[in-house]
Amino acid sequence: MLSTFIDFIHALSMIVWVASMPFLFWHRWKTASIIAACYNLFFITVNRLGHWLLGECVLTRLARECGGTQDPEFFVVRVS
Repeated sequence: MLSTFIDFIHALSMIVWVASMPFLFWHRWKTASIIAACYNLFFITVNRLGHWLLGECVLTRLARECGGTQDPEFFVVRVS
């Protein structure tokens, strides 16, 4: 159950990452642009560090360690 919740948070963070990208180029709301820039910087840094150090995303490894399946299937498939 915990691994499914972690996978859900993983999917949600990816959706927020993609949805916040327009704010990097559209500066009508300055606060939203700053928050989007910080979130994108954090997301990409953690993602790249995870792949460099662990060979996979940090949240994928955490879900697997918390009792998730050992299958390499895409995590959104398990949640749906």
